[in-house]
Amino acid sequence: MTEVSRIQQCISKAEKKARGTIYLMNGLIWLALAVISVLTMGAFLVPIAIAWLARQIWAEFHARSLIATGLTVDEEQFPEIHAAMTEVCERFGVDHHPQVVIVNHPMDNAFAVKFANRKMIVLLSDILEPLIENPAELKFILGHEMGHVLLDFGPGSWFFLYKSAPFKAARELTCDNVGMICSKSAKASVNVLKQLAVGNKLRDRISVKSTILESRHIYSGITGWFIKQYLTYPPIGRRIENLKEFSESMAQTKEPNFETAPQLV
Repeated sequence: MTEVSRIQQCISKAEKKARGTIYLMNGLIWLALAVISVLTMGAFLVPIAIAWLARQIWAEFHARSLIATGLTVDEEQFPEIHAAMTEVCERFGVDHHPQVVIVNHPMDNAFAVKFANRKMIVLLSDILEPLIENPAELKFILGHEMGHVLLDFGPGSWFFLYKSAPFKAARELTCDNVGMICSKSAKASVNVLKQLAVGNKLRDRISVKSTILESRHIYSGITGWFIKQYLTYPPIGRRIENLKEFSESMAQTKEPNFETAPQLV
């Protein structure tokens, strides 16, 4: 049995399909910047350097402001979250753990962010409270955000100056795959997505089949094509269907201790 331990093993089919265009676009952007730098004899780089320095200072200010509104997770503060985060990091060989901060804010999602050289995962209390008693669901949300940390803020991320909406949506599917690997449970992973859609109290009433069919309708036809160019987050049904596909691939590779969900496979 082979355990998934590299982030590249979790890349969604949608992201693989979109990468060629994104690499080409960013290559052209970097080429244009290089030509401008040569034509201006490097003068073009001076304001960029000043802007970069100002951004570093401003970013640290924002990081500390965010921490001031919530609490940082550590071995004594929310030890169960710290333990789950440690497992997620060990799974992908991450030595320097991102700082996990919990804030009470009326948003319905968690997010990863990078302030200067500081990588942070921000968990909103509304989404966290129903998950904290379920280790598999907690690891899904932490794993999803770790996917963003590794792919959006990790080595090589500097190359991507431009990301289209379809690419960002495809990256969300990839991070869902990362989350499912960390949770080791397709059912727990889908439950978190259901919660993001309708909340904790109603999630068990959702029909997976109807949700998937609805997402296919959203993406269908000419209007669906325009929607794809706009949405940076896929419909919940598309995200569930992606996990179905990835769950099936895990069954084929015999990922150790991976719990599939009958309604997905």
